[in-house]
Amino acid sequence: MTLDKALQRIAAIHQQHSIKCYLSTQYLSKKLNLCASDIAQLDVLLDSEEPVFESEILTSEVLPFNPVIKRRHWVLSHGLYPYSYFTMAQWFQETDFSIIVDHYLDLGIKHKQYLNHNISILLAFKESFEQITTRGQKLKFIERFTEFVTTTFYQDAASNDSKIQVFDPKNIITLDQVFDSSLNRPGFWGHNLISFSWILRHKNSLTSDQFNPLLANVYDQCHWLFDDAEDKPIIDTLYQGELSTAALHTHCRYLLFNSYDNLHQITLAASVAYLYELDWITPDHKRQLLSILMYYSQQASKS
Repeated sequence: MTLDKALQRIAAIHQQHSIKCYLSTQYLSKKLNLCASDIAQLDVLLDSEEPVFESEILTSEVLPFNPVIKRRHWVLSHGLYPYSYFTMAQWFQETDFSIIVDHYLDLGIKHKQYLNHNISILLAFKESFEQITTRGQKLKFIERFTEFVTTTFYQDAASNDSKIQVFDPKNIITLDQVFDSSLNRPGFWGHNLISFSWILRHKNSLTSDQFNPLLANVYDQCHWLFDDAEDKPIIDTLYQGELSTAALHTHCRYLLFNSYDNLHQITLAASVAYLYELDWITPDHKRQLLSILMYYSQQASKS
């Protein structure tokens, strides 16, 4: 799995996940000592959900026309293609990418979205941009980023209100509170844990005015109510085996390679591996994390 190939994959359902999977695979490769054949097997998960698109839309940093700056967000909000690609490319030319990310982070903080992809995938784009080394990669990056933001940030996020449980929000949300809620209510394919881990990983690059509300959003989403059983998994068996790095690696590998059902096998394994090694989590936290790995390994095997 390479950055070039990740940038050639396009979303087939809603948002593109390949950038996040690419970074997660990098992380897992170091943690689990993955070999080339292991990584090739992970590509099978992506092949089943996100097709490769090798054609180019942006072929040069010289734009074929001058997009109207004052209409930028109108164009993006209406998904006006292919104009949106050139509008975003112009934005990249006139400002630093971190400013663009902060614009969408602000929107993500204000508007919660189901599964929190608006934050975790945005942070993945932010992180992967630092690995861009060629003009071709940058142009592909702008294409995929444009597709992501136009499908994610301009819709009415309030449509999720019917899924929110009425509860007393806390004035101050601690890491322990968010972590405990995410462990007890991991959500569809562990997305609450995935979101929590991505926010923690980027804590040093976030301001407190960004980090704290993002944590609060994850905490809130742990209390959303859903009708679909996959959104409210019941994980009632607590892992009782050895707590060790070897045990973590064994269960991560089982989730990754025992079956090929969902690309979230990659991002969930990486998130659990990251959280498991935090120096402040307890043995009970570790048991819950391993229990979650085991649960989703079994779910994937049933598919």
